[in-house]
Amino acid sequence: MRVLGYELRKMFHWKKLLIIMAICLFIYQLLLSFYVEHFPNGSNVYEFNVAVQMVDDYGQEMDEADLEDF
Repeated sequence: MRVLGYELRKMFHWKKLLIIMAICLFIYQLLLSFYVEHFPNGSNVYEFNVAVQMVDDYGQEMDEADLEDF
């Protein structure tokens, strides 16, 4: 059991953890930060509300005049 403890201690050494955290931060900044900043919740609530408003105002079918009015 002591051997397992020694191996875990070597595996989770603070220098290795700092290097892993730096790599993760770099990858986050490089690849993911754009999507988190510009699409924070991934919600389509605005589009859904616009669609509901269009159906309420114009019904199930729209012609060109209705589309230009909207």
